Amino acid sequence: MQVLSQQIIHQNRCLVLSVGGTVWKIPISPLTWAEAGLEKNIIGEVTKDAHFSKYLPSYKFLLNIATTAYMKNLAKIGRQEYEMNNYFKQAFFQNSQWPISTLYSLPDIRHFEDFVKGYLPDQLQYWKEILEKLTVRKSSSHGDFHMEHIMVDSERLYFIDWVLYSVNSSRYFDLINFWIFSQKTAGEPWMEIWKKYVAEPPVEIHGIQISAPNFQAYAIWKVAVEVKLLKMRNRLNEQKQRKYLNFILYLGTVLKS
Repeated sequence: MQVLSQQIIHQNRCLVLSVGGTVWKIPISPLTWAEAGLEKNIIGEVTKDAHFSKYLPSYKFLLNIATTAYMKNLAKIGRQEYEMNNYFKQAFFQNSQWPISTLYSLPDIRHFEDFVKGYLPDQLQYWKEILEKLTVRKSSSHGDFHMEHIMVDSERLYFIDWVLYSVNSSRYFDLINFWIFSQKTAGEPWMEIWKKYVAEPPVEIHGIQISAPNFQAYAIWKVAVEVKLLKMRNRLNEQKQRKYLNFILYLGTVLKS
C-alpha cells in the first residue's frame, strides 16, 4: 500500500491512500463526512455541466468515501504552460456570449454580504451598492482552481476537489485564482498577491483578456467562498475573522479610490 499523504490533509481532514492504482479519499470526522456527502452530490451536478464534465474523473463512492484511478499531478509532468493555455482556450470558448450578471446575483456572494452584515454593519449599504455595480460574465466555475487540483492521466486533464463548484459563478474567477496561486510562494496569503497587483492587474492571463473590474470582483468572490468553506468546516475563528475584516476594509479603500 502506498500512502499518498503521510499525514491527515489539514485542509479537509481526509486521509488519502493509494491502493493498487486506486486512490481512496476517506473522511475521518463527522464534519468531513458531511462535507464528503455534499461533494458527492455536487459531483452529480458536475456530470450535467457541458464544460466541466469533460474534466471529471470517474468517481466511485462507498457511502461518502470516494475512489478514483491514480493520476499524476500536472505540475509533475513539465508541460503546465502548454496544457493550461489549451485548457483556458477551451474554457473561455464563446465567453462573449456568457450573460452579464451583477456580483449580487451570484449565490456565493451572500456569504460576503453576511460577513459584512455581522462585522461591518455600518458599511452594509456601501457594499450592497458595490455588489450591484460590479459585473461579471456568468458561467459555471470549479471554485478552487489551482495546480494542486489539476491531474493528468493518458494525456487528459482531470480536476479534483469539487466542493466549491457552482453553476452560477464565473470562470474568470477560476482564471484569476489559478494565476494568483501560481505566483504564490509557500505560505504566502493570496491576499498579499492580490494587493501587489491591484494597481496594475494583468490584462491577459493564458491568452484570456481580463479587466480591472474582473480583478476587483475576484477579491470579493474569493472572500465569499473562503468564508463559506470555513463556516462549513467550523473554522471561522477569531483570527480568520480579523483577517477577512482587515482585507475588506482595505478592499473598500481600493474601490473608493
